[in-house]
Amino acid sequence: MKLNFSKMINKFAVTLFFFLAITKSYAGGCRLTDVTMSKVLASKYMGGLIREKITEVETAMKQKGQTLDAVFVARKGESLRGLTRIKDNPKIKLQQYLDNLSEKAIRYGEELSRDPENADPNNIGRPTIPDELRIKEKLEYSHIGIYVRRKPTIPDAKDWNFVIHLLAECDENINRYGDSEIFFDALDRFFWDTKILGKKTSNKALIVVPTHEVQDRLNRLVNDIPIFDVGGLHEPTYNVVATPFTLRDPKYKKRQAPDFHQLKDQNSNQWPLEMLAAAMRPYREIVNRQQAQDFLMLTNYRPSIVTPVGFKESIACSLKRGKIFGRKLWDASNLINCDDQVFKRERIYQLITVHSLIEYMKQTNTIARDINDSNKLAIYEVEASKQKLDELDEAGKILGSVLEKKSTP
Repeated sequence: MKLNFSKMINKFAVTLFFFLAITKSYAGGCRLTDVTMSKVLASKYMGGLIREKITEVETAMKQKGQTLDAVFVARKGESLRGLTRIKDNPKIKLQQYLDNLSEKAIRYGEELSRDPENADPNNIGRPTIPDELRIKEKLEYSHIGIYVRRKPTIPDAKDWNFVIHLLAECDENINRYGDSEIFFDALDRFFWDTKILGKKTSNKALIVVPTHEVQDRLNRLVNDIPIFDVGGLHEPTYNVVATPFTLRDPKYKKRQAPDFHQLKDQNSNQWPLEMLAAAMRPYREIVNRQQAQDFLMLTNYRPSIVTPVGFKESIACSLKRGKIFGRKLWDASNLINCDDQVFKRERIYQLITVHSLIEYMKQTNTIARDINDSNKLAIYEVEASKQKLDELDEAGKILGSVLEKKSTP
């Protein structure tokens, strides 16, 4: 048997790309403590743009006798090009829809086997999502937090100074991820943990304004430690590919087993999603993850359904640790658990994304209306100047070099 090493290397490269993309950026990555001066300057710039937009919206609301107390803010990640979105139908129960999708993928893979000349060699004989079910628009925003106007426990703090979000701790000395924590960060710090501002194609952030009732409850919840932290709505075990619920494996689909809770792990988009669920009900009616997931099931929350592109098997569920070109990869053995991805054999994954959270808010009418145009939702995209980012990058390099020389004995 003749081995095509060039083809094998190419497949491995694409596979490795997806692994790095999903572990380092998909669900927020891990919390960095040492960043370049260029990143510090760029983060301050992006934070300033968000504050300007918040001030603009808040001023317009005050003129109409309304207040602004809490918003969601989202950032982009390094790259989500390794994933293709799949069409969903919220009118069909999630389990049933994924069962049907699984069968379609299996049938289509068999059809490709009968016409190999016109099929992608990587898909022949394998479950494959038909082209008509694929969505061209990509997932862009990878991480979301709750940005509040005031923290009552720090009365002297400036308004709009804290964003609350979940990240995994990471030990850069041993390249290993740890458990997650809830962080109260300055807005600028929100952008430290991603390469968003180092990529010319990732110079945007998103602001989503909830309805007044949801804002008020979010504000109370982020100051209620027993609810927002461990024992309440926070599970420290971090899993990039955490699912919103646990579905039954398709091979058992004839059994009438109901959907049930997924409480063993959590990712950085799942925590704000479950906080949102708690904020949609009267204060303290939902105080733990099981209650939040009950409500999300009841109100038909739908995760993003995606399929990996261009490689033989999902590296996110197989590769754990190793080296490439002599460089040690991050040990993700405690970061990725695909046990609940019961459709992975068909290359179908359900992921909790920023996009799915916003779609859920649209579905449940929990996004406020734009103060100047009631026909629009209060969703605002903030874009940083690429030229300005380039200038800050150069300035940061110079300043960083100067500071390094001063610190050298």
